[in-house]
Amino acid sequence: MHVEGGCFCNAVRYVFDGEPLSKGLCHCPDCKKVTGSAFAAYFTVRTADLRLTGRLARTVGTSGKGTDTTRNFCPACGTTVFGGGPGGDAINLYAGTFDDPSLFVPDIAIYTATRAAWAHVAPGALPELERLPGHPGPSRVGQVRTEAAPS
Repeated sequence: MHVEGGCFCNAVRYVFDGEPLSKGLCHCPDCKKVTGSAFAAYFTVRTADLRLTGRLARTVGTSGKGTDTTRNFCPACGTTVFGGGPGGDAINLYAGTFDDPSLFVPDIAIYTATRAAWAHVAPGALPELERLPGHPGPSRVGQVRTEAAPS
């Protein structure tokens, strides 16, 4: 699969060539805040299959299980482009940053316990998880810090 995308001002761009690991809708409180929407449409990819250009900044917070959660954004226009920390094997691209959003077709909905009452897909259309296995649940623990992402 070939996907191109980037931020609103095009200062950050990416090209993905490969097969996604996951494609879903996340209804956790953090994703809602970060995307400014009722859920995040995420597309999990191997970092080895992604070419990224442009300068990024990031916010780092604490996930529901106590680990760092990182969101990467364009410092010029503020678009959150992907989630995931530096040096990881995979990241979550946000499907709203795709040049062709029709390429995104979700295969799961997660954190449905905190989904907005009106944000339902047709019954049975997607598998749903109220919480991720092994995670106590999303929560905003501690402070969120903003920093320059490594070049």
